Amino acid sequence: MELSAFQQKVSNLTATWTDPKEPANTEAIVMLLTEEFGELVRAIRKTRGERSGHPGEGVGSSEDVAAELGDVLFLLARLALVSGVEMETAAATVIEKINRRSQKE
Repeated sequence: MELSAFQQKVSNLTATWTDPKEPANTEAIVMLLTEEFGELVRAIRKTRGERSGHPGEGVGSSEDVAAELGDVLFLLARLALVSGVEMETAAATVIEKINRRSQKE
């Protein structure tokens, strides 16, 4: 799926939610994003067996990591929407920046 199509789907899904342009909602999205990053880190650590001291959690899988990446991607799309940023543009900009940096080396 293209980033623009994903962003549009997120827009459609969240259109009836509270006013996304309210600063409190933007802050809430950032807070949720922080939480989801933590869950992503935990999922990655579980796949590496690095969650000692947490009996019963079991070993993580790539499916667990994919699910958490999806949650992060969804919230990034929401944040882009409330910030008026097109994800396609942001992605192209960062690739150009990385290409310029790698050419200097």
